[in-house]
Amino acid sequence: MSPSILAINGGSSSLKCTVFEVAGRRLEERSSFNISEVSAAKQGHVSCLHDVLEQIRRKNNLARLAAVGHRVVHGGDLFQQPVWVDTTVLADLRTLVALAPLHQPVNLELIEGCAQEFPGVPQLACFDTAFHQQMPGVARNYALPQSLTDAGIHAYGFHGISYEFIWSKLQSLDETAKDKRIIIAHLGAGASLCAIKAGQSIATTMGFSTIDGMPMATRSGSIDPGVLIHLLRERGMTPDQLERLLYKESGLKGISGLSAGMRELSTSRDPRAHEAIEFFVYRASREIASLAGALGGLDSLVFTGGIGANSASIRRDICVACDWLGVEVDHEANNKSEQTINSRNAAVDVWVIPTDEEAQIANHVLRMLSLSEEC
Repeated sequence: MSPSILAINGGSSSLKCTVFEVAGRRLEERSSFNISEVSAAKQGHVSCLHDVLEQIRRKNNLARLAAVGHRVVHGGDLFQQPVWVDTTVLADLRTLVALAPLHQPVNLELIEGCAQEFPGVPQLACFDTAFHQQMPGVARNYALPQSLTDAGIHAYGFHGISYEFIWSKLQSLDETAKDKRIIIAHLGAGASLCAIKAGQSIATTMGFSTIDGMPMATRSGSIDPGVLIHLLRERGMTPDQLERLLYKESGLKGISGLSAGMRELSTSRDPRAHEAIEFFVYRASREIASLAGALGGLDSLVFTGGIGANSASIRRDICVACDWLGVEVDHEANNKSEQTINSRNAAVDVWVIPTDEEAQIANHVLRMLSLSEEC
């Protein structure tokens, strides 16, 4: 039996686990589980992980587990590449919990849970922030005193594992991709966009934290810092209350007062649902314009993520709002969610490419295992 790799992707309220069999230098998916609402199951991520692993074991897919790979949202300035986890790495990652309070604790709990489940099996941490480490200073820094910048108060960017996967996939589909100015729109419960040139992240909408940029399911997106000062000073909100407001009570849920889910909002006749969708589209098209400015133009636009890959109406509305950039959608292709949805003579290629963060994590594990063998 061939060795296997387990890829674990823990979100703030979701858990995805995929087992890949190693076939030479290729990976073949064997089992996949996606729990979209961990909290709805009234149990934590580690408990859900135990349930998933029991199901995987029944299929005998973990008989020769070579390694476990994890999505870790924040690597700070410490980690620019995937790294094997040890006690020192874990301690370093705990210092970053305050920078990603919804995600980092979950990621660390899952690593610790796997250490108990698979004693002695190596675990690789793959970082959402790593893809953006080479962003130019003008995109990375804030207009703050240099001492704060040096202390790590700057933009990090996130969804990097997804962007890595899409960039790799796009190269296989378009041999000229390396010469193009590309914007990838990762639109889901968490949403961000990234400007890419020659495979490098030039700018991205998320910054120091995962609440910056686009409005999301429950996260506010960009907001005037003066509003936060006002809420603290005039409304007497505590930092914990402010954190809850921005991370869990805002975004689509906050605007609509109905739901955090785009699918539910899209089928609702309530005008507040329409308002939330309209705001989401407006901000997405505005961010695309901003990133196109950073790139000096736009050649390719890629939609991915749960909303980007599955909502034809959201893609249509965003594309229509960006028609001045040369974006022109083929409505029939878009309605069918075909791989390319731009009209034949459009100046900008428009792609629909589902992301696969678990496959990207597993590829990192396979590469690191190969490097270990060579050493």
